[in-house]
Amino acid sequence: MRTLVAYTVFLCACSFSGSVGSQDIVDAGPDTEVDAPPDAPPTCAPGFLNLCAHAAGTAPLMVSDAKEINTDTEPSCVVIAQTSGLEICAMFYSSIDIQNAGSVLAYGGRALALVSESSILISGDLDVSSRRTRVMEKRGGAGHSGNTCAFDAQPENDGGGGGGAAGGTFATQGGVGGKGDLNNNNGNGGDATGGTPGPALAQPAGLLRGGCAGQPGGNSSTTGGAPGLGGGAVYLVAKTSLVVSGNVYASGAGGSGGPSPRAAGGGGGSGGMIVLEAASVTVSGRVLATGGGGGEGANVNSSGDSGDDATTVAAAPGGSGTPSGGNGGNGATTAAGELVDPGPGLDDDGGGGGGGGGNGFILVKSPNRQLGGVTSPVPVPVL
Repeated sequence: MRTLVAYTVFLCACSFSGSVGSQDIVDAGPDTEVDAPPDAPPTCAPGFLNLCAHAAGTAPLMVSDAKEINTDTEPSCVVIAQTSGLEICAMFYSSIDIQNAGSVLAYGGRALALVSESSILISGDLDVSSRRTRVMEKRGGAGHSGNTCAFDAQPENDGGGGGGAAGGTFATQGGVGGKGDLNNNNGNGGDATGGTPGPALAQPAGLLRGGCAGQPGGNSSTTGGAPGLGGGAVYLVAKTSLVVSGNVYASGAGGSGGPSPRAAGGGGGSGGMIVLEAASVTVSGRVLATGGGGGEGANVNSSGDSGDDATTVAAAPGGSGTPSGGNGGNGATTAAGELVDPGPGLDDDGGGGGGGGGNGFILVKSPNRQLGGVTSPVPVPVL
């Protein structure tokens, strides 16, 4: 655990900065007083996001069991537009406490911001990750979709075995997809090339957004495996302290395995985005924004296994059933402070494997950061 020296900063909500105090009364002669000027309005300097125009929360949020937030329909959402990104569902409270037995699952098209006038304590779970294994309407984390996610090349379709999909790119590049139809089974004169990910994206400044989905796998006579969705986005901001002794997740989902015969595996989704902001930020639990595993390709008789969702600091495994097509690549993570790149999908005579998803972002804006526990990727300070 390391501690940085504190210095004074302004945080983002209007009431976070103090007002100017009244001046002393001036003696203007016998029986005469000059009234002091009224207090100046509270000043407000934007934090990572500019929330100055929004009223402070007056009620606490205490979560002791399971709570779900659909950011598209939640009545408590204050909807905030972003000029170059998705809308945000912002929720304002006097304090926030997600207790040890409590869990918050957030999903929907809008990113999530939880704003406290005092402290945020998370000893339970806050989850905006994407999961292939959840029911359909809850698979994607908050703000996981609708982002600009480019790929350099799409996987090829091939009746003898489709090309594997590339994994989603965000803070780091996704894994490349594996080749299919290495034995030229359908006589088209060549292998089916896999997908190629786009370049890693710059650290967002003043923009809250989720990660990127992988590509769908290349088709054979059947449709390729579905992509894993990118992790969602959450902004946690408190006036005083933000303490995470539990878990905050914004990881990507695994790509689906290619269906038989010979369809390719889908790419894993990238990690999403977590922003922590307070006068003091302490992490002793887990904060994860890692990539999902790529799906395995199919052979003529067997469908491929799906890649794992990213749920721990260990790299999410790619699909690797026996016997099938090319294995999927593992998702990106960070181990012992070192980046572990996402794995490529493997080549095969049948369908190629999907590449693993890249890492997301963990950003910390605080003059006093004590970052222990388990964090992946490595948190980046924001001044």
